[in-house]
Amino acid sequence: MFPYHISAYMGQVIRCDSAAMEYAREENAPLLIQRGVELLLGLPEGLYRDVMFYKFFAQMQQFGSTGEPLSDYFGNKEVYNEVKKLFIGETDPVKLPEINTGGGILFYTGAAKADGIQTDDFRNFLADKYKGKIVYLDIWATWCGPCRAEMGPAQEIHALYKGKEVAFVNVCMKSGEEKWLELVFSGEVGGENYFLDEDASDIAMSALQLDGFPTYLILNRSGEIVNNNPPRPSAISQLSGVLDKLLKEE
Repeated sequence: MFPYHISAYMGQVIRCDSAAMEYAREENAPLLIQRGVELLLGLPEGLYRDVMFYKFFAQMQQFGSTGEPLSDYFGNKEVYNEVKKLFIGETDPVKLPEINTGGGILFYTGAAKADGIQTDDFRNFLADKYKGKIVYLDIWATWCGPCRAEMGPAQEIHALYKGKEVAFVNVCMKSGEEKWLELVFSGEVGGENYFLDEDASDIAMSALQLDGFPTYLILNRSGEIVNNNPPRPSAISQLSGVLDKLLKEE
């Protein structure tokens, strides 16, 4: 059985359950996870079920959950270890890929204005501007509901790290410039704000291998990716733990 078929079967198990679908409609991630676990545990134990748990929790993370699957769900510990990596997101430092946008980048400067960034390599621009700081990179779109929902909690995490060597950098892609300006000018979106036009968005999404929005990355003081799946701003305690750990590193 191919992974696609396993994933499709897992989805069918969840979709055929009325309680699970009601929780999904209500966007109640905790209860949906609880019900999904119950359904999957009812299947025969084995590698196929382990893979279904992997797929299920990966989808729940995209749904907005910050919960982590328990090792008790898995018969094969190697599969569990891979799932844990997915949720923790920590990785060996990896250089941010080259992002040759050829222009097409705006930086919000306040007073409802934005200035163009004179660079053909957004990677080096970010590395130079925020050198010596931990960077929490929030890649979002104005039309993305989950992205917008995280903007309020993000203001809280910004306040916690005010005056510390952490930069909260928001990069808006695949969106309208006027709507982006409206949102950042209104104060809904804090932090440092960049806008990539359509062509620049396509280039950046390809370079970063983005699947969708929101996507979060954490860069170390050298501009390297050290976490490719950090907690969202709404998971304040978990995110604070990750940032505090990085701040203590030289």
